[in-house]
Amino acid sequence: MNPYLVTLKLQIGEYEKVSISVVDADNDHDAGVMAQVLECHGNEHWENETVYDLGGEFAYRVRSVTELTPPDADILKKHLSHYRYNADEVANSIDK
Repeated sequence: MNPYLVTLKLQIGEYEKVSISVVDADNDHDAGVMAQVLECHGNEHWENETVYDLGGEFAYRVRSVTELTPPDADILKKHLSHYRYNADEVANSIDK
């Protein structure tokens, strides 16, 4: 697995913000999906590349995914949330 810096765009009603995390995954797509799954509150609906949560009140979309070098990943993991891709967790989220 390689470390990726994942930036999500979160739309919360009229407000917009970003979430940045480090995700260890086999590829950039898996890293982005895992970041979306972990940002959700458990009532998600997937539509194209966007995840809608809590009846559409929250929307999560991948803004960017960048593969990190090991030294950069080590530094960022000290300051950002760090996750590891979990295929079972992703499957459970998408199958809802």
